[in-house]
Amino acid sequence: DLFGANKKYFNDFFRLIKERKLDFRIVVPGGLNINVFNEDMIDVLIEHGLNAIYFPLESGSKYVQDNIIKKRVNLDKAIRLINHTKQKGIFTGINIVIGFPGETKELVYETYDFIKKLPVDWIAFFTAYPYPETEMTNIFLERGDITEDDLMETWECSTQSFKQRPFDTKEFFGEELSGMVYDFNIQLNFFSNYNLRTKNYSDMLIKLDKIINRYPFHVVALACRAKCYYELDRQQEAFDDVNDMMNLIKSNIESEKMFRRYKKWIVATVDFAEDLMNGFNFSEKQ
Repeated sequence: DLFGANKKYFNDFFRLIKERKLDFRIVVPGGLNINVFNEDMIDVLIEHGLNAIYFPLESGSKYVQDNIIKKRVNLDKAIRLINHTKQKGIFTGINIVIGFPGETKELVYETYDFIKKLPVDWIAFFTAYPYPETEMTNIFLERGDITEDDLMETWECSTQSFKQRPFDTKEFFGEELSGMVYDFNIQLNFFSNYNLRTKNYSDMLIKLDKIINRYPFHVVALACRAKCYYELDRQQEAFDDVNDMMNLIKSNIESEKMFRRYKKWIVATVDFAEDLMNGFNFSEKQ
């Protein structure tokens, strides 16, 4: 954020880099602040090798932006910058945080409705956790959602992706919130992923390969990859993935749970293998 805040310094820095013909690649793991950066600055970063951009949007609700997290991100500008980076052929993602104190279910769905239309390659979902010495921690403590004794367990859980938040609030039970966040991840990153919707199957395959390598039980990713293979006229690989998916459902408890939760969407995604799926006994165990 500070690096981009001084536009003159930013432009002078990269002008000198270009003059001295220094060769390096820009990586911005924390993302680009939407209120700070503009299209011209993003183009400069791309010129110097930035090939993936995440925007830390956090919320797609104007009320949450202005009154709860107080980042006051300009949502119209966010749409503009996301469209710009996507048109440049750059991998584009956003970070979303759900479960802020005072964020109701209605406000969460304002974010859902906003982000589901964005042309992003990936959405990184996070559950709001109270970190040490932050305003959020003080609010949760003042409201009685957590106690000082709960903080260590809470901080340990915050490092584990999609782990249930170990406390309830007046807005959400911990289990309910975790389920909602994970459902959003599955719906928007897989079944309704922008690249899948717009038939950018080759781009989608790159991300799906990484997910399946990291999470071999992920039958949703397998179903989506099978769909991509089929649409790319790689039928043998598509049916291989469907067969692998069915075997996992019968042999892996995580795969079975995932299938039961998202069965309707999985079956619809691999509709090209309808005969194969109809002949499969989902309750059968190997």
